[in-house]
Amino acid sequence: MIARTIDLVEDICPITEFRSDINSMIQRTKKTHRPIILTQHGKSTAVVVDIADYQKMIEKSELAQDIAIAEKQFKDGKIYTTAQAKSRIMKRFANA
Repeated sequence: MIARTIDLVEDICPITEFRSDINSMIQRTKKTHRPIILTQHGKSTAVVVDIADYQKMIEKSELAQDIAIAEKQFKDGKIYTTAQAKSRIMKRFANA
């Protein structure tokens, strides 16, 4: 499941309140798939996210980076035919 939009009423929490009820806060994050924004001295300081949602965010970020690299390579003319790509891959594995 993808993290949902932050609920400004429920998902912003002082760190002292979070500390006093950490287990239920973590369970709420798992259930709602919304991050909890922790504040300290009235300023945002950290975000608590369910681990599965965090992993999905990392995967999406990596995919976006790969797409950006591929687009730049294409724009720069760094493209290969299928035969050229296969040849390069075969050479790489032959040397391994």
